[in-house]
Amino acid sequence: MFMISTPFTKCLRALFKAGVVTLLLSVLGACMGESTNDAASLASLDDAASTSQASASVVAEAAYFRLPVPGRDVSSAYLTLRNTSEQALGLTEFSSEQVRAIELHEHVHKDGVMQMRRVEQFVLPAGDTLVMQPGGYHLMLFGLSESLAEGDKITIELMLTTGDNVSIPLSGRAVR
Repeated sequence: MFMISTPFTKCLRALFKAGVVTLLLSVLGACMGESTNDAASLASLDDAASTSQASASVVAEAAYFRLPVPGRDVSSAYLTLRNTSEQALGLTEFSSEQVRAIELHEHVHKDGVMQMRRVEQFVLPAGDTLVMQPGGYHLMLFGLSESLAEGDKITIELMLTTGDNVSIPLSGRAVR
């Protein structure tokens, strides 16, 4: 299993974006036998990138959320995401009808102190796995209902940079 640091993630994201555009420009130029530097070609290039990535697949496993402490509506969720595609996928946003807001966070040690930081976007390399667990990456859930009980389910939607959404059911667990 592979955990990625934030600076490395930003670097991967930039390389991925540049690499996809460069590769597609080369392929389109070779196939068409003409220059692809005009605005119309670049617009169709973006469509081609989205189409080629639409078959990308993310598999979620071992997904659960902690029930909030009484009197609070904030908690965390943990799961394992596997990128089964042959390309890197950007995880951009999470949402749910049962939760007001969801943010991807990570714990980092800085100067001997553990800190929690929001992660705006995460790039999951092809064939890799992101394990969200206590003390590492996790989802912060804001606005959970106090009426949720152990075993109750919520569903979150994961939005990818490809435009695809992945529905992920999570089971509630009491904090022990």
